[in-house]
Amino acid sequence: MSRSRTALLILPLAALTLAACGSDDESSSTVAPTVAPTEAPAAPASDAPAADASGVGVSLAETPLGTILVDGVSKTYAMTGWRIGYTAGPAPIIKAMAKVQGQSTSNPTHLAQIATVAALTGPQECVATMRAAFDERRKAIVALLRAIPGVACREPKGAFYAFPDLGAFIGRHNGEGQPIKDDVALCDWLVEHARVAVVPGSGFGAAGHVRLSYACSMDNIKLGLGRLREALLSLR
Repeated sequence: MSRSRTALLILPLAALTLAACGSDDESSSTVAPTVAPTEAPAAPASDAPAADASGVGVSLAETPLGTILVDGVSKTYAMTGWRIGYTAGPAPIIKAMAKVQGQSTSNPTHLAQIATVAALTGPQECVATMRAAFDERRKAIVALLRAIPGVACREPKGAFYAFPDLGAFIGRHNGEGQPIKDDVALCDWLVEHARVAVVPGSGFGAAGHVRLSYACSMDNIKLGLGRLREALLSLR
């Protein structure tokens, strides 16, 4: 299967773009910005590969034709506040996407683009280190949740959230005799009574569930889950 050679271009005051080098045909691959590029001149191209979540360099030149890749830097590089994503695919499709995007959202800042390029093309050892740390936290939070009677929790496969089912506690009463009518009420009670902040699952279409982040230290995970366990088991 044929593949196109790719390189990295930085477009000042535009979005991150990865474009094919040495080819103008429709089989070329382009990683387009979140908005259409401006007419500002591009910086020299670089052949540095992007990286996947495991920290292993992956060149888009190795991607089969017809593949469209959508990704971002929020989770892999802990850059949630930078609000940057990118897409790669056949040039005609990317150009069309850029036209639509350019009329619907604002432009990412130049600083955020440069930071994203640095993340994608810089040393990737930190990604593997972070991935191992989050894997340890993931296993710990799931084990602690499953150890609470009445709680069911699937092992998360991505991001850094656990999504346990606390439906067994809906309808129970707190120490003041007030009923916990739904997952929203449960979350309100937990933050007030146990000082544990969780997000209602009903907002994600899963009533009775809650979302917990494990993007914190292992000590805080153990402390928070200890409080959660004590609070839940106090409901009658």
